[in-house]
Amino acid sequence: MPRPDSEMMSKPFSSDWKIYLQLLLFVLIGLAADQMPLNAIVGGAGASLTFFDIFVAVPVMLLGLLNGLAAILIAKLLSVLVAGKPLDGMTLLRLMPPLAAGAYFWAYGQAQKDGAGRRPVPKLLELGVPALMILLFAMHPAIFGTVAMLYALWWVIPIFAALAGQEKADGVVKPVLLVLGAGLAIHMGMQMAGGWPADAGLASAPSILELAACVLSFGAALAPIRFSARAYGTTFTQHAIGSVLFLYTVPALQNPQVWLGLIPVVLLERSVLGGGLFLVSGGLEVLLSRMTLLRRHWQRAGGPAEGVPAAHKQKRKK
Repeated sequence: MPRPDSEMMSKPFSSDWKIYLQLLLFVLIGLAADQMPLNAIVGGAGASLTFFDIFVAVPVMLLGLLNGLAAILIAKLLSVLVAGKPLDGMTLLRLMPPLAAGAYFWAYGQAQKDGAGRRPVPKLLELGVPALMILLFAMHPAIFGTVAMLYALWWVIPIFAALAGQEKADGVVKPVLLVLGAGLAIHMGMQMAGGWPADAGLASAPSILELAACVLSFGAALAPIRFSARAYGTTFTQHAIGSVLFLYTVPALQNPQVWLGLIPVVLLERSVLGGGLFLVSGGLEVLLSRMTLLRRHWQRAGGPAEGVPAAHKQKRKK
């Protein structure tokens, strides 16, 4: 399996049959993950966030940009067909958020590898997409001039992650996640003790979503992996495009009060998705790195070099 952030990240569709087997594997995994809902989308006409939204960056991470986006697209299209939904314009538009998430994840890795601005396309994806979504949201006639414009500040997160770089951004994101996890733990404790007013925001009783947000926030904050800024930048880029899409296409959501009421919901949902994406992608990065080190150690200890038969290598040593 290709190493993440390798040359495969920018290579177009490969003719290697192994790549197509991997593509098929990720399509099947993605299709299965999309059948497991996490939380209903407010105003989404039955649409839900699913485990696919946690898995979304993995195909791009391992297969490269084009092959990874192809896996995401095929999995989502098959999911639509399995659910018996029509392939109308709205359904096709809803394919944009996961594709944008995959593109941001790839762009972030490329920008960190290339340094400051040697390749403009990754930076354009990292900065341009969330900035455009902020502008489109704030300029909508139902939102412009209202306090609901503050909702778009969620999408400053991917911009900050891109501008600060992985190490500096993680130095900010991890303490914030630690505080968030502690705050959610305190809130749930007050709920169980009956000391949280029903009208004070969030919910008057602990929920599975809040518990998951608390655990994953702590996990992302304490794990010794520098991947959190990339993961949360990815999930908020996906959130930005989805929010703007719903704002412009669902009349019931063209109300500032709706978006203000969604702020605590977004906090929980994106804590779960960002934390889950962090643990999946970061854990996979560590696993593949360890496998690479193990292979190199084995080769130095006398195992055959990659692509060289063992018998031929022994003969060459003689």
